[in-house]
Amino acid sequence: MLVSLFYLYVAVGSSLSLVLSALLDSRILGAMWVSVSSAFIVGALAIVVAIPTAYVLTYSEFRGKSLVETLLIEFPQTFPPATVGLVYLLMLGPGSPINIAYTYPAVPEGLIVVRLRPELRRSSPSWGW
Repeated sequence: MLVSLFYLYVAVGSSLSLVLSALLDSRILGAMWVSVSSAFIVGALAIVVAIPTAYVLTYSEFRGKSLVETLLIEFPQTFPPATVGLVYLLMLGPGSPINIAYTYPAVPEGLIVVRLRPELRRSSPSWGW
């Protein structure tokens, strides 16, 4: 964030008043609100979803467990986040039945998909998975 502020300082002409006016612009404040609020939502959802899921996958035996592990952990790991984002844009974007692309609900939904796998990975070793 400090690098961004320095870049903004240099880009707007090395004037603190111009930097402050740029930071207080409604578009910048809106973007910061979306970033911060979606980060909190995704963090809470990742904890609420990842810990119970890791617990169930660690201590339970059920039919299709290996398929669930593959779909939740191994399969998403094979794709870079940009590819996952493009796939979700195609699945949820214009022309799809849901069409939530470019809306606020799409931001936390996309982030939880990207964050769930690392959270499961982090939670599971402590249970011997």
